[in-house]
Amino acid sequence: QFRFGGTTITGSVTSSGTGVVSFDAGTHTLEASSTVTGQDIRFSGSNTATVSGTYTPVNTTINKNVNFNNGARTLQNINLQNYTWGGDSDVTISNELNWTGGYIQRTGLTTLGSAATWSISGGRSLLSDFRNEGAITWLSGGMSIQAGATFTNAGTLDIQISGNEVWGAGANFDNTGTITKTVTDRIAWLDSAFTSSGSVEVSTGMLQFRFGGTTITGSVTSSGTGVVSFDAGTHTLEASSTVTAQDIRFSGTDTATVSGTYSAGNTTISAGTVDMSSSSGGAPGSFNLMGGTLIPPPRLEIHGDFVRTSGTYNHAGNTLAFVGGTAQD
Repeated sequence: QFRFGGTTITGSVTSSGTGVVSFDAGTHTLEASSTVTGQDIRFSGSNTATVSGTYTPVNTTINKNVNFNNGARTLQNINLQNYTWGGDSDVTISNELNWTGGYIQRTGLTTLGSAATWSISGGRSLLSDFRNEGAITWLSGGMSIQAGATFTNAGTLDIQISGNEVWGAGANFDNTGTITKTVTDRIAWLDSAFTSSGSVEVSTGMLQFRFGGTTITGSVTSSGTGVVSFDAGTHTLEASSTVTAQDIRFSGTDTATVSGTYSAGNTTISAGTVDMSSSSGGAPGSFNLMGGTLIPPPRLEIHGDFVRTSGTYNHAGNTLAFVGGTAQD
């Protein structure tokens, strides 16, 4: 264990077997010419460690401010326990991210690789861009993301939260992969500005988009007791989007525009404006208009019941056709 005096390393550092190399209190500088290999490297204590050389250990534990600089690199296992993981290198985690404390605040891009995993337990603060190409399971705690930072999901994100939790107010969320909500009946509030060309699938509980708004060109599906809710913010379901969900709810005070194929089993509108005037078709089931305004397409075929207890049905001469359902106004 190196401590207090600090280090400057231009040569090689290796650990093997059960051997551990620990950089503790003090400032540690692993220069561009340095090479760190082996099994177990640990950073702990006050001050900062800067890694600029070749670095390929199996396990890295971060309990200290640590910066990885000087070019892209791949790290196998990261155990982030406290302080801040920073630096300008683009870093790919190839096996596992185990994040129990501290912050990720990097000018380089952090990527969870295609074969890597990350289980989120407890609140975490992500202060820079992050790309997921692997498998993330969100179990508990909220995810705070720096305003303006972008979280990209190109892999899988499975939401299994044990309580009602918030993800990323003020940030950007770009989904090109698959988001699922399974196991629990809790509410996941996604407060980031959300764009999705991938898929969103909810089978239990509620996934609610709010504040940041949405732009969706991919698919939205819910089944079982799963609910997809579009709340505060402007929501745009583009012409290429498909909605085949069991339960869709619109509750925000802004406008939701539905231009794609829409075949939700149950649709509830309680506030705001839902503009379906340019919807490209589908076979929706029941509609519950409890508030707000519904602007239908030229011909709205409903394969269930239409119930209006409040709100405005702005038909403007359009046709409301029932295929096996009834109207209650």
